[in-house]
Amino acid sequence: VYDAQGMALDEASLECRLDDMREVYARHLVGRTTLMPGVVEALDFLRTQGCAMAVVTNKLVDATETILGHFGLRDYFEVVIGDSTEPPLSLLARKPQPDMLLEALRRFGVTADEAVMVGDSGVDVRAAKAAGIRVVAVGGGYSAEPLESFGPDRLIASFADLPTAFKDCTVSDLKVLIFDVDGTLAATEELHRAAFNQAFAEAGLDWHWSVE
Repeated sequence: VYDAQGMALDEASLECRLDDMREVYARHLVGRTTLMPGVVEALDFLRTQGCAMAVVTNKLVDATETILGHFGLRDYFEVVIGDSTEPPLSLLARKPQPDMLLEALRRFGVTADEAVMVGDSGVDVRAAKAAGIRVVAVGGGYSAEPLESFGPDRLIASFADLPTAFKDCTVSDLKVLIFDVDGTLAATEELHRAAFNQAFAEAGLDWHWSVE
């Protein structure tokens, strides 16, 4: 956005703007976020099947923890991995690199063959494939391209279809299910739009993220 406005920022100024953005983002975090349809029911079912569950997301880990806690989802997940400026998470490359997913496998002490990734974007599918993990792609999220073009192992229309997909494709060695957040567990587009527009306004930028 700054480039488009012809405003060059040095590294220190950019980091300052990012700090401002994080503060604005936190103000809108839970008020502008909703769960995707069928999430609680699907997670309840999956928990009864004895699979451990984790969240692996490029979202800031503190924001992720806040959203999960606000909606009463935190107890479903034994592991939560997200973006952070603090080690050890800061040492992990973000998706579509496999680092975050491989760290989740390490924490559970399982192999890639014993896990399935559930996500809504090409980034999720590519990260899972890079980690050697099977992947279920969920429609209705934020992928700009058809999900089938990324070659997921299974494509479902919504999160509410996950229990049926699980029953149809149960694999005896499946031990861990790994979920993305934005567009998979939670609808966050309105959050992002509101936060970015307020940050743009506070920074004096003539830019507005509108709904087309």
